Amino acid sequence: MLNEGLSTAVKDFLREYIHSVEQIEILALVSSAPEREWTVSAIDMALRSNEQSIRSRLAGFIRAGLLIEMENAKGAYRYEPKNLQLAAAVTETIQAYRVRPVLVIETIFKPDGNSAQSFADAFRFRPQ
Repeated sequence: MLNEGLSTAVKDFLREYIHSVEQIEILALVSSAPEREWTVSAIDMALRSNEQSIRSRLAGFIRAGLLIEMENAKGAYRYEPKNLQLAAAVTETIQAYRVRPVLVIETIFKPDGNSAQSFADAFRFRPQ
């Protein structure tokens, strides 16, 4: 099985919240220092990504309840999951990414089941 070795919590978290390597890299960075207020440029300097893309990812993490935007410093963000279950899922997912990055990346891009194959099979001619 493709993502054998990953817990259900990690697979569920990846399926719901992570759709790119950039997202998991950003989340790993900001969760590594939860007390720090992160700016888009600071994240860009650390990851060498694209500021517009980072901004978009941060907005998605805010909507998901993983980050907050600091009220006293516009454009600054801090890792603050909305509940303990989400925080635990992030911790476990980041740990899995550090230990088995290829497996996590494969899981991001090839989730459980093969939806494309299932879709293609729906159009197969089958004798009756």
